[in-house]
Amino acid sequence: MELNLAQFLPPTVALSPRSELTTGRRYARVTHFPSRKNQAPIGCTALQHSDFCVHLEFDTRITRYASRPCRLEFKETGRIYRPDFCSIFNDARIVFYELCKPTSVIHPYEKRRLADLRRQFSEAGVFFELITLSEICEAQKTQNLRYLYHHALRGSPSGATAVRNTILSGEKPETSVHSLLTAGHPPEDIAYALFYQQVRANLDCRFSLETVVEAE
Repeated sequence: MELNLAQFLPPTVALSPRSELTTGRRYARVTHFPSRKNQAPIGCTALQHSDFCVHLEFDTRITRYASRPCRLEFKETGRIYRPDFCSIFNDARIVFYELCKPTSVIHPYEKRRLADLRRQFSEAGVFFELITLSEICEAQKTQNLRYLYHHALRGSPSGATAVRNTILSGEKPETSVHSLLTAGHPPEDIAYALFYQQVRANLDCRFSLETVVEAE
């Protein structure tokens, strides 16, 4: 997925394209994530990176994003950097991400590298975030979002609206997933309503038939 990133960068930062993703890293495999926001599959260098895609899809502030988006050069220092991801927000911000393992965070060499990298981005006025893979991949919320996203691919906005209206028509603006299914709502429409935040639930807890769904 190619994005026009140059318009979001200051003149002190140059970019160039990266080679096409054809193979994964050692002991990893290429995964193509079906992105609705980009209306195209997103090539990921490892299976765990697709979990990060789910969070980018869920964040309503993000309009588009890309994996392995470009090669950045900080002109004042000549430093070259290849981000893992970038996202474009609805306020015209661009954020670059590096996804790393926990050992990378605590290793002395990595600490120095990341500190220098943060300084480079800060001086250039470009946003940068470090994402620890284990905090995403092992989180219950990620498992829930992954389940809801892939089921929501078959859902519809109108079906999600119907789910919301059913909840609002009750004595209290909340009900269980089981009750919504009993009322005749397809699982994919319930998933769509939850993932695209027309209704809400506590996704930090395990998603089940007893999960309480709220609307307002």
